[in-house]
Amino acid sequence: ARNMLRRLESMVPDDATMGRRLTGYLQDVSDDVDGALEDASHLIERCNALSSAYDAALSREHAAQRRVAKEAERIEQVKQNRHAQKL
Repeated sequence: ARNMLRRLESMVPDDATMGRRLTGYLQDVSDDVDGALEDASHLIERCNALSSAYDAALSREHAAQRRVAKEAERIEQVKQNRHAQKL
């Protein structure tokens, strides 16, 4: 945004009053663009953090589901062994 501002300032008319006004306006625009870029950068960081947290939570949930399934399988195996021993 700063480079764009410098290029635009070089095109400002020779009229001193208009030039100062336009330069001030362009500086405000440049500041707003810089602020928006900074805000966007923070939002990207937050999105990345949320995405990482979600991925970690999903991994934990999948691990918990695998443990439950493994335990259910073990219990079923014990039941089958007991049944086989009765025969």
